Amino acid sequence: MAKVQAPEIAFDASTLNSPQAWIAAGELVFNWPTSLNPVFFTAEDILNPSFIKSIGMPFRRDGIILFVRWIIRRKGVVELGSMGCATCHTRVLSDGTVVPGAQGNNSNDRRGSVLLKGAAASIGPEAALLRARAFALQFEVPWSSDDINRSTRTMSLEQFILAGSSIPPGVNARANTSLILPPQIPDLIGVKERRFLDHTGIVRHRTIGDLMRYTTLAQDSFITENRQGIDGAPVFPTHRFSDSQLYALALYI
Repeated sequence: MAKVQAPEIAFDASTLNSPQAWIAAGELVFNWPTSLNPVFFTAEDILNPSFIKSIGMPFRRDGIILFVRWIIRRKGVVELGSMGCATCHTRVLSDGTVVPGAQGNNSNDRRGSVLLKGAAASIGPEAALLRARAFALQFEVPWSSDDINRSTRTMSLEQFILAGSSIPPGVNARANTSLILPPQIPDLIGVKERRFLDHTGIVRHRTIGDLMRYTTLAQDSFITENRQGIDGAPVFPTHRFSDSQLYALALYI
């Protein structure tokens, strides 16, 4: 499925004349969705109280769900957006308090397994399995003959659903990992003092420019960099935050 790019973030960098204004703009970028595809749940799911209860989705004390945003691109049409920084890097405490930048507790992959079940019911088990395998193919390392991720080529639909439902909140099968090797989501609090970025420290962090570059890699490039059309793998259209958006986001973080 082609990735539907979310609309451009609306702020004019020429009007940001103070550090506080740039940080406020960065908070907007942090919470902005980058995809309008149903990655972990659909708009119908979000409006279904029984679905929310069944997956244990945490929400703010006033009932607001922090991990998604409603987007209006055309008058009278409301769409659900997700996959921004806040999707994985927001934690909601048991009393409804929100901690931006903490290790997230949004159970992404568990909801993904629910979505896969729904796909099996609507398009059939075989088609749903092909979709799951095509998604898993993106995580393979083509030049490694013993890559453990190749085992997904023979996984059944039930095994994909079980793998996703077994991943706890705070752990995520993100880009460059897989359902088989999901890492812990690192918190972003105090990141200014860290010398390396990413959960495994794969990127040096010397200046704010390094954080800006890492952010665009994590959001725009990691998911497709090693599979560009190899073995029929889908190539998603990429987007990129502008330099001013990356700068504002890095200041906020």
